[in-house]
Amino acid sequence: MNLLLNGGFEKGANNWRTSSLPAGTEFVLTTDVVHAGSHAAFVNVKKASVNAWDVELSQGGLALEVGKQYQISLWAKTDRAEPTINIAVINPYDFTLYGNRTIQLTHDWARYEMAFTVPSNGAVSFNIDMGKNAGGFYFDDIALTTP
Repeated sequence: MNLLLNGGFEKGANNWRTSSLPAGTEFVLTTDVVHAGSHAAFVNVKKASVNAWDVELSQGGLALEVGKQYQISLWAKTDRAEPTINIAVINPYDFTLYGNRTIQLTHDWARYEMAFTVPSNGAVSFNIDMGKNAGGFYFDDIALTTP
């Protein structure tokens, strides 16, 4: 069971938050370039920023169990010269990282995964950070599950 809501963007951007500090960054839904279903998220970062988290696609308020192992999986691709993104599961109040992975994307859809264990109580946030690289990023079929 997917603990993220609307992981395939079939209900638009419902349940997803975006942050965009660099001027001109666009967050849109696409029906032209999808992995599965009829929608995917597209983020066009026109100017790279100092911090990866300056451009972010996230879903928060995830109540996970302490000591339990979880897995994030997502399908992603880029239309630029293979930039990197960062995926992270964090405590949004004190910014403690529960899981973190840097991923180098390619021009083809590929599945990426990250396993993590929750060390303490509290709601967590799943973040896709892409602010350090200019380019177009596509995301689809994002899931948070237990193995």
